[in-house]
Amino acid sequence: MGSAIASYLRNYLEDGSAVGIVKFSSTATVLADMTTIVDESTRTTLISVVPTTAGGGTSIGAGILRCGEVRQQYAAM
Repeated sequence: MGSAIASYLRNYLEDGSAVGIVKFSSTATVLADMTTIVDESTRTTLISVVPTTAGGGTSIGAGILRCGEVRQQYAAM
């Protein structure tokens, strides 16, 4: 899981893209607020918070709601 996300962050998202990372299992947790990718350092920082294993529940609804909150906070800036 982590390697696919790392590959996507490193190879496919263009500079200027905004990315936030939310982990969900039985609850949702923000691992990285919305961050604009500006260079390799930004990508490395985002990749460093990506979980490498899955576990727990699958409360995708909580994850989607938390993602919406993160996006709204970013849009309000």
